[in-house]
Amino acid sequence: MKQVTLIRRLSLAVAATLFFGSSRTIACTAVSLPLSSNGVVAKSYDWDQGHGTVVLNQSGLEKSALVFSLFESGAKWKAVFPSLTFNQVGREFPLGGVNSAGLTVEVLWLSQSEYPNRDFRPVINELQWIQYQLDRFSTVAEVAANADSLRVSKVYADVHYLACDATGACATFEYIGGKLVVHIGSQVTVPTLTNDTYDASAKHLANFDGFGGRQSVPADDASLSRFVRASALAKDFTGGDAVAAAFSLLDSVGGTSWTKFHIVYEPKEARAHFRTLTHKDIKFSQLSNFNLTCEVGKNKTLLLDMNQALSGDVSSHFVPYSKAQNRAMIDEALNALPPGSVPLGLADRLASYPDSARCAP
Repeated sequence: MKQVTLIRRLSLAVAATLFFGSSRTIACTAVSLPLSSNGVVAKSYDWDQGHGTVVLNQSGLEKSALVFSLFESGAKWKAVFPSLTFNQVGREFPLGGVNSAGLTVEVLWLSQSEYPNRDFRPVINELQWIQYQLDRFSTVAEVAANADSLRVSKVYADVHYLACDATGACATFEYIGGKLVVHIGSQVTVPTLTNDTYDASAKHLANFDGFGGRQSVPADDASLSRFVRASALAKDFTGGDAVAAAFSLLDSVGGTSWTKFHIVYEPKEARAHFRTLTHKDIKFSQLSNFNLTCEVGKNKTLLLDMNQALSGDVSSHFVPYSKAQNRAMIDEALNALPPGSVPLGLADRLASYPDSARCAP
C-alpha cells in the first residue's frame, strides 16, 4: 500500500511538471527491485524511434565481432547460452536482453562516456558488447572479471550498462576517462542506472529521504531525479506482484511520448514482459519455450515485431529470422540518424553480419 501511494503521488507530480514545462531530454531508466523474489529488472526505453524486434538468439554459434578499421582485431567467441534480446539496429546488436542462465544486461545513454584509446586488445562495438556478455556468461561476477579483456570501439553511441543476474546481484559498467569503471557487490548501493555516472548518481541520492538525507523524492524527469525516484520506488517494494510493481514504477520514470517501450525481466525464469507506446497491452515470452541450440543447416533464430496488437504469452507468434526483416529494422533505425554520424556502408555491414556466424561442430 505504501508503494502504491508513493507511485500515485509521484505520478501526479510528474504530470504537473510535464504540463507546466520541463527540460525533457531523451533518456532511459533501468532498475532492479532488490526484494523481489524473482530478481525483477525493469527498463524504460526513451528515444525518438519506437520500432523494435524481439530476437531469440541461438547458442552454439561461433562469432567474430564486426569491426570497421583495418587496424583493429575483432573479438571471437562461441555463444554458450541462448538469449532473448530487444533490438532496434539489427540482429546481434541489442539494446538489452536476458539469457537462459538469467543474466540480464541493459544499455543507457551516458554523454560522459570516453572509450579507451586503441591498444592490443580485441574490440567489440558498444551494442555487440551486450550480445557478447549474454552469449558467454551467467553472472555479473563473470562479466566483471572479463570485461576489461575487450576494448569497446564506438560506432555511434556513448553508453553505460546495468547488468543483473539470477541471484539478484547487479553491477554497472562505464567508460570514464578512457578506463573501464565497474561497480559491483557492496559498491552498488542501489541497483539503478539513468544517464549520469553511477558515482555522481549515488552521491546525489544520499541527499534524499530514505538514503541518508532529508530532501523529498523529486518529481521531475531529469536524469538524477529519475535515479532517485526509481531507487525509492524499488526500495519501497517489499512483496506482492513484482512484475506489476515494476511496470507501475516505469510509469513514474518514463511515461511520456519519448518513452517507446517498457521491459520487465524475470531473470530466474529467463522471462521478459514488454509493452510499447503504440500497443500498451503487456506481452511476454521466455526462453524455456524454445529449443535454440544451433544445428547445422537449420535456422532456429526467431523474430517478433514488438509493435503488434497482441497480449499475454506471445511465444507462438515468433517467426524465423530473415535477412529482409533484419534489413528493414536496420534501415528504419539508421535513416533517422544525422547524415555522416555513422560509418559509410554501415547498413550493409549490419544486415549481412549475422551470416558470418557459424554453428560450431
